[in-house]
Amino acid sequence: MNKKVASEITASVILLLVLIIGGIFLMQNKKTETPVKEKTKIQQTVPVVSQEPEMDIQTQSDEKQIYIPSQLKQIPDLKLVKTRAGDPTAVVSYYEVLSFKVDDGKMILASDSYCDGAGCSPGRYRFLQKGNDFALLTKYSDPTDGSTGIAKADLNISSFNEIDIPELNMPTKLKDPKTGATIKLASDLFAQKVFFDHANKTLLFSVDGRDIYTDNNHVNSESYYVEAIDGTEFLYELEDAFLTEKDIQWIDGKIHSNNFIVDPSGSSSDEDMARCELGSYYTEVINTSTITKDKLNIVGKNKAGQNIYGLKDINSPILKAAQKQMLYAENNIHTDSTDLIIFWEDPFGKLIRFISNDMFVACGGKPVIYLYPQKKEKVKVVVDLKNGFSITEPAYSNGWNVLAEPNGNLTDIESGKKYPYLFWEGGLTDYESPKEGFVIKRQDVQQFFKDKLSYIGLNEKEIYDFSDFWVRRMQEKPYYFITFTLNNEMDKLAPLEIEPKPDTIIRVLMDYIALDEYKEVPIQILPKISRHGFTVIEWGGILK
Repeated sequence: MNKKVASEITASVILLLVLIIGGIFLMQNKKTETPVKEKTKIQQTVPVVSQEPEMDIQTQSDEKQIYIPSQLKQIPDLKLVKTRAGDPTAVVSYYEVLSFKVDDGKMILASDSYCDGAGCSPGRYRFLQKGNDFALLTKYSDPTDGSTGIAKADLNISSFNEIDIPELNMPTKLKDPKTGATIKLASDLFAQKVFFDHANKTLLFSVDGRDIYTDNNHVNSESYYVEAIDGTEFLYELEDAFLTEKDIQWIDGKIHSNNFIVDPSGSSSDEDMARCELGSYYTEVINTSTITKDKLNIVGKNKAGQNIYGLKDINSPILKAAQKQMLYAENNIHTDSTDLIIFWEDPFGKLIRFISNDMFVACGGKPVIYLYPQKKEKVKVVVDLKNGFSITEPAYSNGWNVLAEPNGNLTDIESGKKYPYLFWEGGLTDYESPKEGFVIKRQDVQQFFKDKLSYIGLNEKEIYDFSDFWVRRMQEKPYYFITFTLNNEMDKLAPLEIEPKPDTIIRVLMDYIALDEYKEVPIQILPKISRHGFTVIEWGGILK
């Protein structure tokens, strides 16, 4: 065999060996890539910190930047959920959850930031993604029937309500081991954000492996926050923050008829006591610059044996402010009485102010005004509220001046910001709740609103907005007495002037009473109003 032939044989053998080795390598790789049998079990892993820098995302509704926890990574729009048509501030953002291991899928969080104004809470929706298939985790998501301001997409998304994620099963109650104070999951979520931001929180105590925080922006508040494993925020409130006057043993031995409630001012200022607020956890405590305990007397004890305090000085600025701003005279309240306002020191050392329920005017909760002109034009809206506003959006300066579009979009002429409606809140003078109405089971309240408001003349979007705000407030009792105040009476309570003049105006104010059992009431007859031309819709309710 000559050298040339030998060389060719050697090269062939080497080539053959390379091909064999390469084939074995490819077969092994292919084997490792074989899909694992589909599972739905979700396992926790050690939280993963994103290798990408934290993202500051700018919303369409304002210029604020949103903090995103390291447990989450923002991803492109998956179009799993949709906002309601005609809402210029609506944004849905999607995030991959990095702190969960899903066997062969991913945990996806969708956040609806549509409701970014006063009295709003964003929606949260969690999905399990496997390839191109998505399953809505209904147990860990807000309702998707439209009541929360976001509707389920047209996509064929399956739903899982049997998957259990222990880390997302937030305890209904947490007890501080030092003070014995118990906080409970809040039923009213308007102070809750989507993401938990440590930079704005102060650690209060830890229990059962969970850290409980207060909000730096509401240090003087009864708001408590817990971070879930996916970086989202859960809101808690103090359980039994106070009890009624029936649970107070007064030192003077007298029977006090006043029913005390948490001061809804949401303010530590003695000049701002008429402000309406959104829930007891929103209520701010009196701070030391306003009053100190040396200006108070012990006037009684609650049934837990804790001290109840009253004002020493009948000329206290706090009492004078209350007398000035509340309708005590119309309710025959004695203006020289210091027991109209009492105080209680909570387990964390916060001094909470309570005020006699008899001193309050009815508080209109989130009345919103929609404008639907027949063409894009400037519109001026004035609400003549005798007691003034506690809050408005946009800012109210002798009225609102907006550029209104036929689809309901509004642009504040002064700021240039866009809004889906005008928002106001304030006290209603001479309000009397109608005696006629409806007694509805708790589970039927949402459908009741849909049926009745649709009959009156509200459209789907307006009903969704209404339900978003009120249904979640009506979950504690088995029955609710519900009644409505409409155009004529609303024009007396809060006169409305609009230029140019609308063709159709529908004003609806809802009131309710929580009931432990069903009772018969006179049925309220509601009008059916047809919408035509330039239409204005206003809905609101009485805050409890």
